[in-house]
This record gives sequence, structure tokens and C-alpha cells, in this order.
Amino acid sequence: MAKSGAVTVADIRDMLNIAAPFDTAEPWDNVGLLVGRGDTVVTRVMTALDITSGVVEQAAEWNAQLIVSHHPVIFKPISCLKSDQPAYLLARHGLSAICVHTNFDRAQAGVNDMLAAMLQLKDVHPSKDEKCRIGEIGWSVAPSDFATAVKKMTSAQMVQYIDGGRRISTVAVCAGAGGDELSALSEADAFVTGELKHNEWLDVASMGKTVIAAGHYATEVKAAQTLCDILRTAFPHVEIRAAKENCPYSVI
Repeated sequence: MAKSGAVTVADIRDMLNIAAPFDTAEPWDNVGLLVGRGDTVVTRVMTALDITSGVVEQAAEWNAQLIVSHHPVIFKPISCLKSDQPAYLLARHGLSAICVHTNFDRAQAGVNDMLAAMLQLKDVHPSKDEKCRIGEIGWSVAPSDFATAVKKMTSAQMVQYIDGGRRISTVAVCAGAGGDELSALSEADAFVTGELKHNEWLDVASMGKTVIAAGHYATEVKAAQTLCDILRTAFPHVEIRAAKENCPYSVI
């Protein structure tokens, strides 16, 4: 049992369930407390985009009890658990893990609001299905110039884009893999996401709208700091820091 006044893993899980309700995650997703015990007392929390072996070691060296991440540490069924896998390392170090994925994408002040803020969009509001965010640039701009601006504002290594052939003033955003949310283009002149599959690019080519993909990592990496800020506000007496993370690939 936790001492009176102590913060537990369950307290943090419950707070996140209010900020980004777990039941709003997509049916295929895996969110919530995925590793560890709810009654563990927490004095230090590390936040991350991904729970990699490196992030686990950072948290262990810092003597944290919990990692809160955007991407689930366990996503597909595990057929074997090797000693270098993050889930094994979490258990080895006695660390718990809470993951907030698609529920945090659509949450107020969540990942898509974060991306809209990165792009300095104004008058931001949810798309009709609540999954994306729609906002205004404040003026109209050519697609190529906007693609260049997206690259700079997200610090992306590269961007891919299709020029829709008309100037842009209204933008829909969906961080990460946004191919399932292209319907938001009906509400905007352009769509900014992290990545699209090849067949999704073919679909876009027939729409006459500008679509820009700045990379899954670039559009979501600030999720760790966003989670850090949210948790610091809710639990001021708990030490919370964002993990040091790097894009897992390079671009030539």
C-alpha cells in the first residue's frame, strides 16, 4: 500500500485517463498500464516518444520508477521475450510503463494540438471526426513554400509533398501515420502528417490538394516534452524529465 500522500503508478494512470481517455484509442491500439504495478510509489517519471532499450537504461540510471510514452512498448503479441527487448528490460529494472497513443493524438492539448502549435496555426479546432486538427496559416502561401516552412518548423530531415496546385490558407494536421485521416482534406487546403504509404500517395495525387509528410519522428518527437509538461502540472512534487531521443534513421 502507498503511504498517505504518496503518488503511485495508478494515480498517474488515472490522471492520464482523464486527460486522454484510454477508451478513445483506436480498437487496434494498446494503451494504458502495459508493464508493472499500479501500487508502485513514484518519485521520478521519464517521458518518451518510444520506450527503447536506451530509454529504459536512462530511466534506470536516473532511478525512475515509471516511463510514460506515446508509442506502446507492447504492440503486437509477443511470441518470445529476449533479454535485450525493452519489455524485458523494464521488468528487469522494476520499471512500470504507461502508454498513451491514439488516445493522446486526439486529446485536447495532445499530439495533434502540439503539431498545430509547431506549425503556428491559428484558430485551431478539431476535424469533424475529432481525430485531426484544422487551423489557419493567417495568409495564403504557395504549396512549395509551405512545404519548406513545414520542414523548418518541425526540424524534419526531409519532407515529401504533392503540390495541389493552389495556394494554401487552411491546414489539417495529423501527426505520425496519417493515411487513414485523409478525409480531413475536405475541410482544408493542405494536410500535414508524418508519413503515408505508397498507395495513399497515389490516392492523394487524384485529390487536387497539397499533402506534406515530414516524417513520423519529426511530427511526434515533442510528445515526450508535452507529456512531461502535463505531468509536472498534475504532480508538482514528482520529478519528471523527458528522455534524450534521436531519430532512428538518417537521410542522405
